[in-house]
Amino acid sequence: MRVNFTGAEDRGNFDAFRGKHHVKITDITDTETKNAGKLPAGTEGWSVEFTVQEGQYENRKIWNNYWFAPSTLGFLRSMLVATGEYSKEDLQGDFDVELDDLIGLDLVVSTRIQKGDGNYEDRTVIKGYYPYDEDEDYSGETVDAGSSFLPS
Repeated sequence: MRVNFTGAEDRGNFDAFRGKHHVKITDITDTETKNAGKLPAGTEGWSVEFTVQEGQYENRKIWNNYWFAPSTLGFLRSMLVATGEYSKEDLQGDFDVELDDLIGLDLVVSTRIQKGDGNYEDRTVIKGYYPYDEDEDYSGETVDAGSSFLPS
């Protein structure tokens, strides 16, 4: 087979990034834990893809899994509340939602870099969720709390 790479854009090898980023939910798929660990094997959840909407990381993807276990459902609730479509009161007891209704919703995520080990590279992980404010500028990196530009 012959492949012509004329016009191909460079892809892959994206560095992990941190800061506050305006994102949209761009995909959701059902998933489950493969092996027993902090949660039993077979624990159901959603794999959510977020796409950065502006700034130097525009169009970059962030993925996060949300597990349907009592100890982890707070993360999913925080994310859903940050979309502005739901309140904490809406998310009490049983909740029925069409995944397609979540696609395209805006929110802001705060990210950090999780250092890789011998098996994995550094990766971007979500540490917080916030409502999107169209008057805010989400185009640059923010400094994590505890960081300082002062000389040591």
